[in-house]
Amino acid sequence: MLEKAKKIANEMLDQITWPHISRFILLVMVPFLIGAVLLQHEQMMKGDYLKITNENQTKITDSMVYTTMNGGGGLQQISTVSSLFPLAAYLDFPPFVMHNNPQVCFADNGSVLMVANNTTISPAIEWTVEIDSSHQLHFNSSAVSCHPFDLAKGNNYVWRAKIDTNVTYNELGPDVVFIPSVVAYPESQMNYGVLQGIALIPVFYLLIWYPVFGIIKKIREGMEAQ
Repeated sequence: MLEKAKKIANEMLDQITWPHISRFILLVMVPFLIGAVLLQHEQMMKGDYLKITNENQTKITDSMVYTTMNGGGGLQQISTVSSLFPLAAYLDFPPFVMHNNPQVCFADNGSVLMVANNTTISPAIEWTVEIDSSHQLHFNSSAVSCHPFDLAKGNNYVWRAKIDTNVTYNELGPDVVFIPSVVAYPESQMNYGVLQGIALIPVFYLLIWYPVFGIIKKIREGMEAQ
């Protein structure tokens, strides 16, 4: 049985000629490599905002703490890929689509102070985010800070704010209130080169090679008719 299979395989290999190889390269490998390597095939993908807890208005104290936990569900696919590849939702796994370097990002989304007359002040804030009591990120209110994100488990994030208003506490008044507005979201680098390369094979054939071969055939028939 094994010898028969080897014989059939050898006969098939013997039937493969250079025209067959050249057609395979032209019709399959060229469009695949263009889509998988030459064209844009990587994009940063941002997921849904993670749930933030305890972000109510808070009286100014020496230590303000806000806690958030990841919302689960993993990273969500961005709509642009779905519009380019209608089947992307069914092929969102290796080797077709690769998700690399997952991380969770933290940012201030416009935290303010509100004084007694309802006037708001946008202070300079130095945020410290403590992750699982083992890692700390430091950033100001105009920056975004990211940390590697483990999709397999949940992480606890504790926010601490150091507020600089450039005025004294007495000038602000005893009724000053801090209104935090912070966000946390996952993101990763998505590589869809293999999916794009496969999609370009029929596209190249229908839009490029088929018309070109048709034109060449018509020219040849016209020359032979003369």
